[in-house]
Amino acid sequence: MEEPLRLLSPDLGLMLWQIFVAVLLLTGLAAIIDIAFHKFEKNQKAIWLLICVFVPFGGVMYFSVGRKQRILN
Repeated sequence: MEEPLRLLSPDLGLMLWQIFVAVLLLTGLAAIIDIAFHKFEKNQKAIWLLICVFVPFGGVMYFSVGRKQRILN
């Protein structure tokens, strides 16, 4: 007989961890693309690019704080 479905199996934890990491990576990539296509004052573009590349939650930080610092045309 087959085992019943286990909700707290190690496989589920691994899958959730992989989804979390994938979302962070995609958010960071989307932030880098958004930064590349918009204008910022002085060195803010370089600073946000460095944050998005080197800080694990850099993309989330950019979308919550950095988008407000863009120069609107």
